[in-house]
Amino acid sequence: MDNQILTVVHAGFEVSGTAAYLAERGVPVQQIAEQALTQARQAALERIRQQHAQALQQLSGDATGEERDTWPVQLQAALAYTAGTASDSQHAMIAAMLVKDETPPIWAAKVLAKNAARQQLIGVAQGIKRRAEKAIEVAADSTAIDTALALAKEEAMAAMRQFTQ
Repeated sequence: MDNQILTVVHAGFEVSGTAAYLAERGVPVQQIAEQALTQARQAALERIRQQHAQALQQLSGDATGEERDTWPVQLQAALAYTAGTASDSQHAMIAAMLVKDETPPIWAAKVLAKNAARQQLIGVAQGIKRRAEKAIEVAADSTAIDTALALAKEEAMAAMRQFTQ
């Protein structure tokens, strides 16, 4: 908190500066500490959100948004094919997507397996993010925030090792 620039409202005015600067100008120490904790929480929550987005991007194989937009359509076609209810347009799409030596049943099985893996990845990533957010929201001080960030990083690294083996 010593070198962190804080912004507080004191006596009707917005004042920015280090804790020492604000204290010299009569801002109550408790208000400085509360503002520092609030700003530290906000920064930590943003960091968790960014790390979550990066992890999902990496775990998707760095697929583009456009590629990810096709996944629900492929899943719907794979489910319909497997159930024997695929429409003519779904059959045509599947046929157009096949590569050498791939059959519609093999393609459908691959799509369903990838979807199941993505669901597991999403669950793990969301769990890490939600636990970190909760720990940050209730953190009593910057040490607790740092601990929450470190734990989230540790969990994320363990998950990455699990899913990239």
